[in-house]
Amino acid sequence: MAAAFSSSIFDTPNIIIVPVIASFSTGGEVKPLYVRLNGISYKIYSSSPMHAARSKLKYRCEIVDNNIVKFIELTYHLYECAWSVQA
Repeated sequence: MAAAFSSSIFDTPNIIIVPVIASFSTGGEVKPLYVRLNGISYKIYSSSPMHAARSKLKYRCEIVDNNIVKFIELTYHLYECAWSVQA
């Protein structure tokens, strides 16, 4: 039997796909506004683009969890139209 190969982010074990509400401008700018992690929704208070590649955009985002400011890295995968965090 031949081996199957997939280059999709949906088959990568160290990436977790997460739901995100984001703003997309007509000029091509993307800004994440809300994220759901482990079943809990968080407002993104600030986001800064970290890295842009041909196929993905990375952001450093500030959320508040139980009155504690936390920073997370969100990645938007352009070809799959999906958001992820590292596992």
